[in-house]
This record gives sequence, C-alpha cells and structure tokens, in this order.
Amino acid sequence: MLDLGGRWLGPANRESQTAPVFWFRASATRLGLVRKVKGRLLVPKAVQKVSNDPRGLLLFIARAMLLRHRDEAAHDAALLALLELAAAQRSDWDESLHAIAFGLGALGWRMEPHGEMTDGDASELLIDTTAVFRTMGILRRGFGKEFAQSPEAQAFARAALQT
Repeated sequence: MLDLGGRWLGPANRESQTAPVFWFRASATRLGLVRKVKGRLLVPKAVQKVSNDPRGLLLFIARAMLLRHRDEAAHDAALLALLELAAAQRSDWDESLHAIAFGLGALGWRMEPHGEMTDGDASELLIDTTAVFRTMGILRRGFGKEFAQSPEAQAFARAALQT
C-alpha cells in the first residue's frame, strides 16, 4: 500500500525509523480507523463492522474526512478539495490549491501575518486530506502533483460530500 520499494534508506523495521509508515498510521488514527491504547493499535468496533465491506469502509473514510478535523478552516479546505475532485475540472493539484485558497478567502478565512489566503496556506490546511488522497491514489506525485481524474475518485468525493 505504501510502496516504499527500495526508495527508503535504512532498515524500515520500526515506525520511528520509517517516516511514511508513521504518517500513514497517524492518518489512519485521525480518520478513526485505528486507535492507540497502551502502546497497541486497536481497530474500533465501527471499523470492524465494515472491515469486510469495501464500500462501507470507503464510506466510513469519506465521512471521517469531513467530520474529523483539527479546526473549522481545515474542514472548509477539505470540503473545497472534495468539491474540486468531484467537479473534475482540473487535474493539476497546484491549480486546485489556488482555487481552494481563493474559496477559503471568499469564505472569510485569513492567515496572519499577510491576511490573504495563499496556495501555501491552503496546502497547510489540507495536510490530512492530501495524506488520504495520496494513500488512495487520488493525488499522484510526478513533476508536480496531479489529481487522478477517475470515476472512482469522483464517486469517493461525492460520497464524502453527501455526509
């Protein structure tokens, strides 16, 4: 799933030595897919119920993307990113970030000290969302970053927006 295949230096046998594994677990924790209790990862009952149902698990993740945010600005940024994905008007992530920053500004969000929302501000607010997009293959890395404009990606975004 993380496809580290030879790109990671070091033993990669501990989360503390393999940053992508740490980020993946942190993202799964934020989404409510796992929780850490006394140093052990546990799967919550709600996730166990949908663990053999791919559609149910996808809906769980879609709902969690909008319901589990650190703050309202990150929630609004995620909502705008999902709208971008569902609309499938842009395949370039940088163009989408620009539109998301504009949308956040239109909603009244401002960042100190410069006031206006920048693409970098939008990117910072979308750290959790982009982690999910990357893990799911919706956001691909290349020279730049691009959205995978697939019917499945659009269906995921629409499911998230309907929650």
